[in-house]
Amino acid sequence: MPHLPVRRGGAATVEGGARPIAGHASSREVIAAWNEVAEEDERVAQLRAVARAEFGRRGYEATTMRDISAAASLSTASVYRMFGSKEELLASIMHSFVDNVTRGWDAVLESDASALERLDALMWMNTNLLDRFGEEFKIQLALLRQTPPTSLNLGRTFAKQRRQMKELLANGTRAGEMRIEGASADARVFSMMELVWTPPSIVQEAGVGPAHALARDTVLRGAAKRS
Repeated sequence: MPHLPVRRGGAATVEGGARPIAGHASSREVIAAWNEVAEEDERVAQLRAVARAEFGRRGYEATTMRDISAAASLSTASVYRMFGSKEELLASIMHSFVDNVTRGWDAVLESDASALERLDALMWMNTNLLDRFGEEFKIQLALLRQTPPTSLNLGRTFAKQRRQMKELLANGTRAGEMRIEGASADARVFSMMELVWTPPSIVQEAGVGPAHALARDTVLRGAAKRS
């Protein structure tokens, strides 16, 4: 069975050696960059934070600009001066989230780590995304159950991630690292797309480290080919 990635002292290494995992190094760089993004205006930052919470709590369709303005202690006119519509406000929140997801997946999956190491790093990245952007993730799930605003282009992003996951699983199988059986290749890809996202409730209650450990003990060990 291939050596499973392990974390020692906060740094990802491989069992049986001290080689750092390239996928985790790439993910750490992306995660660190989240703290470097500055809002252009304090009032815009406050409004976006309030809208994020309201969309996550009520759902996009049920939330009105009046609800957001009341929660932000602003007049409705002030909200409309900053954002011309509810869709524009949502797009400003979700575009940032989608960009962070895309950069994270690209950094991990384009690294020179093995397929199994990249899968592990991807789950670490996603766990951090859920910890940092939990409200955006809830909004995204709600949008997928409805007809999302066309400006978000969520479908294009997911199509790219499906292609990336399909390539990752194929590479892992060819290299003898993974053995994922059953159903069709597309069904396996869709299943793994779900599994690499630890349930947000677990991340919230247990924290990033324990949630990632659970993902490694279940998903990663399940995907690894037994010798």
